Amino acid sequence: MKKIIAALLILCTVNAHAQLTQIIRGTVTDQVLQKPVEGASVSIAGTRRGTTTDARGNFRLSDIPVGKVTLFITSLGYKENMVANLTVDAGKEIVLDISMQET
Repeated sequence: MKKIIAALLILCTVNAHAQLTQIIRGTVTDQVLQKPVEGASVSIAGTRRGTTTDARGNFRLSDIPVGKVTLFITSLGYKENMVANLTVDAGKEIVLDISMQET
């Protein structure tokens, strides 16, 4: 009986963790040329979490805790971009289209 209760507690904990995170993904493009910005850094303020865009300007951040987050987007030759106060909900993935302005 104790083993069954322990197994149920573990399953509930794993399930609760899965529900408390989400994915932020999107595309970074040049504001004027409307072309992908490859190698742009996309990071979450106040954390060490981040990624870089691929050849098509796409990025994906997984397992982001629910709540408010701010993204910083940087790339050589472009002005830093910030997306503030994104609300991360457990039931809804965030998809962004971010344009960067050349310096």
